[in-house]
Amino acid sequence: MLPAHIPRKSRHIDDDVPQLVTEASRLLNLGKAREALRSLDRALYLDPGNAVAHNKAGVCYARLGEIEKAREEFEAAISADPQYASVYSNLGNICQETGELERALTLYEKAISLDPNHSTALHNLGLLYRRMRAYERSVPLLKRARSLEMQRSSTQNSGAGPAGRGKAYLVLAITIGVLVYYLFLRR
Repeated sequence: MLPAHIPRKSRHIDDDVPQLVTEASRLLNLGKAREALRSLDRALYLDPGNAVAHNKAGVCYARLGEIEKAREEFEAAISADPQYASVYSNLGNICQETGELERALTLYEKAISLDPNHSTALHNLGLLYRRMRAYERSVPLLKRARSLEMQRSSTQNSGAGPAGRGKAYLVLAITIGVLVYYLFLRR
């Protein structure tokens, strides 16, 4: 029997944990963290050791300002999957927010050791070093994180065809239009 706070069915989602986590991600992206938590509660009821669901629940709690609950969920995610790089970065954010800078540093470094191209962890570590006034360490990390994000963005856009590049084309067209107006038509 499900606990009362966990809905029996969430719209068109059955007892499929990956679907519940995907639905939670969608809701979280819409700024509906409380609703996302309902899907994640159900997912974790069905699969208590699901690291992705624990991580997403931690993100939800962090967005709601419930820092200790977020920390608990991130710790549970690490227990469920110690090789899950993103959760170390997320827990590092909580530690940084609560002033545990050395622990945050260790967690970001752990995330990067698990995934050397984890742009978020690189960015977060770079910001932490900047906060600590260790600019010689901060700048290369921030540059590397930006470079990885640019590569990821161009890869995503290039594979999506014209629809993925539509926004770039629109910006280019507007820029050209403004230039033509100011150079030739504005007399």
